Amino acid sequence: LEGVKQEKLSLMGSLERGGILILNGQDPMLTDVQSGVHRVLRAGFAPTGSDLAAERIWCHDKGSSFYADGALFETPLIGRHNILNCLITILAAKSLGLKTEEIRGAIADFKAPAGRLCLREMEGIRFIDDTYNANPTSFLAALETLKEFKIREKKCVVCGDMLELGQNSE
Repeated sequence: LEGVKQEKLSLMGSLERGGILILNGQDPMLTDVQSGVHRVLRAGFAPTGSDLAAERIWCHDKGSSFYADGALFETPLIGRHNILNCLITILAAKSLGLKTEEIRGAIADFKAPAGRLCLREMEGIRFIDDTYNANPTSFLAALETLKEFKIREKKCVVCGDMLELGQNSE
């Protein structure tokens, strides 16, 4: 994880002086990140320490809904981690001068790539398809998302290998 952090932070070298660096305010590994030459913005779920925070989050059959910066946002994406992705997108879009209505429309129209935590139904069975790739963080996010759904039916998890972890795959 430290290697991933360093690789991502190396991107700061490509920012012009005064450029904007938008960070995941929920990631404890990024809380110490500061810059004397860039503007650092954070997105998260807690108003303290975040430049933009999601409030009143709920998951439903059509995706997720949340409030941010006083506006209601609706997305076909599911899971708190995807709401965090939306928050980061909102900060980036506002930094580029887009208006809230434009951003809301784009987030509402976004379609997740196949296999990336998509709600699906086949022969009357509803499931979350997260088959594209897996790592411990994404797998935990999928489990948390499944837990958020208030359904009476049985819940079942089917998972494959995490081969990209090298010697830690098993």
